[in-house]
Amino acid sequence: MSSTTFDSLLSYTAVSPPGTAIQKAADLLIELFEKECQVITESYHAEQHNLEQLLKRYQDDFHAAQSLELSNLAEARQRLFDLNVQFSQFRQTIVNGVDISHMWELESSLTHVRDECDSLRSKLATAHREAESRKCTEELRKKDLDILKLNLVQFGIVCQDENLLAFGPVWQSILKELGIHGLGLRTPEQLRVTLDNLASKLRRDHMFYVDIENRLRISEEGHQQDLLKYKAEIASLKSHLSSLTGNPNDSVQRPSSLRHSLSHQTASSTQLQTSFQPYTFPSVQQRSPSHT
Repeated sequence: MSSTTFDSLLSYTAVSPPGTAIQKAADLLIELFEKECQVITESYHAEQHNLEQLLKRYQDDFHAAQSLELSNLAEARQRLFDLNVQFSQFRQTIVNGVDISHMWELESSLTHVRDECDSLRSKLATAHREAESRKCTEELRKKDLDILKLNLVQFGIVCQDENLLAFGPVWQSILKELGIHGLGLRTPEQLRVTLDNLASKLRRDHMFYVDIENRLRISEEGHQQDLLKYKAEIASLKSHLSSLTGNPNDSVQRPSSLRHSLSHQTASSTQLQTSFQPYTFPSVQQRSPSHT
């Protein structure tokens, strides 16, 4: 019972006679009881409605799950039936005389094919690694070739292509002075042979010039000795002539040593002229096949 209702009862009790107040209080209590019963009844009906909704939803979910399970069960039964049919056919085939060894051969062939596939995969991986290695090697070779080209340019050799080399302008002028013509593009091996031949020729020319210098030095030393000898003989002749002053036959008489010295000088000059022969460089056509 609420406080407001209790206060109203007290007011009725205070104003109304006792019998009337009790009656009114009883009426109010009955009215309150009916209202409470109505509220409880409405709450019960609401709870019952909610429970019915939950039960209906549960039943719907249950029926849906049951339908799905039944569908899956039907599919499983159909697959089992199909497998039984296939097994029956396979068993009937075996019963009808299929050679089991053929099946083993097929299995062995399948194993062999798998092994070949593994081998091919391994070979493919190896080929891929080799290709990568060749690519790296090619890049390194290209870098080395570029460095080699720069080094060859420093020595006056031009690299026209990977396998073709040519002498630069400096070499052309040197070869022209040496009387060598017709040296165009060459392979590295041909260029090496040509350079070896040029080096051999230059060594021979150097030895020839050294020999000429030695011979000239020896000849010069001989001339110096002859000159000293001539000077000594001239001094001796002058002394002898001075001692013979006033003799009319002195212009006719000559010492034998003077005639011997003059004849020796003439012979030495002739020998030097015959021993010195000028060297001429052989042309490209006159060179031996080993010099090409």
